[in-house]
Amino acid sequence: MKYVFFTILALFSFNIGLIGQCTGLQIVAFSSDEDKLMIRATADIPGNTVFWITDNEWVSATNSFNNLGEEEIQYTTPMNGLPNGSTVLLELTTATCGSFTGTMLGLSQTGTENVYILNSVPATNPNSTMASNICFTVSFGEGAGGGDVPMTNFVDVGNVDNAYFDSLDVLNPNQWIGSNSIIPFPEPNCLALPVKIINYSLTNQDAKMLLSWTTTEESEHSHFMVEHSSDGKIFIEIGRVESNLERSGNKDYAYVHENPKTGINYYRVVQFDLDGTSTKFDILLAEHKGDGLRFLFPTVTDAQIFLSGIEDGLINLFDGTGKKVLQKQYIKGSSLDMSGFSKGLYYLNIENERFKFFKI
Repeated sequence: MKYVFFTILALFSFNIGLIGQCTGLQIVAFSSDEDKLMIRATADIPGNTVFWITDNEWVSATNSFNNLGEEEIQYTTPMNGLPNGSTVLLELTTATCGSFTGTMLGLSQTGTENVYILNSVPATNPNSTMASNICFTVSFGEGAGGGDVPMTNFVDVGNVDNAYFDSLDVLNPNQWIGSNSIIPFPEPNCLALPVKIINYSLTNQDAKMLLSWTTTEESEHSHFMVEHSSDGKIFIEIGRVESNLERSGNKDYAYVHENPKTGINYYRVVQFDLDGTSTKFDILLAEHKGDGLRFLFPTVTDAQIFLSGIEDGLINLFDGTGKKVLQKQYIKGSSLDMSGFSKGLYYLNIENERFKFFKI
């Protein structure tokens, strides 16, 4: 009998602030005879969110997973996100929505199997994973053992190695249909977002930045908003791109930022539905060299600074009072680590160039 992989859930919520809260996915079917697993989204999950799935047994006494030579996989949601209600089939090495990496978990009916989904990387070292990181567990198979299971968010589906969830409460074993023979699998249903995009990219064009993307599907779509950030954290709206209602099929869109700042620029496209619902796409970044080729970036930093267009030379660094705080040889392409310096204004001299920046 083939071994399978299987399991379920995990997540740091679609609310980015709730890193420790598990929500988002449930297991709704598995088969060790055919090496496949079906998961279901119970909330709108952001794009490129990673879930860790393992059958290494959890030991609550040591806050760790036993290293029993068993496998783990990483499932990543599609770039556009995974909407609430979507079901995803994971089989062999492919996923109907998103992707996964790693080795398919080797599951068997012999003995009790526990499969865990986590919102953090599974670890074999004590105290590196907590019970709260286990978001969902499924137990099945015959026999004893198999490690601990959390007090909540787990279901034991009994002495079977193939099963699927029927209806109502996924944590109720009576709502599961199990078998030791191959069973029919529900059809996956990757619900479509209002807009699907490809070729999402950012490029330099002389003194401008070009943000471009292509949609392959649009429904109930109103417009796009383009946002810009200097630090990758705080974004402001800089432009709006209307939906191209006169074309069908793939549609190309672009936005030109006329006045990017010197250094690293961050951009993000936000898509709006007709009802006002919005979806944020991935953050893109690129370096803008400015009108000249010799500059320092970023000009506000809490860590490293870089020089562009500068050859090897002697750096002299001064604080805001004019006191020299560092002198060192600069090698083209290297960085200067400012993490150990006090906050405030600094001046960097090299050759005949002088640059100003702030350490925060």
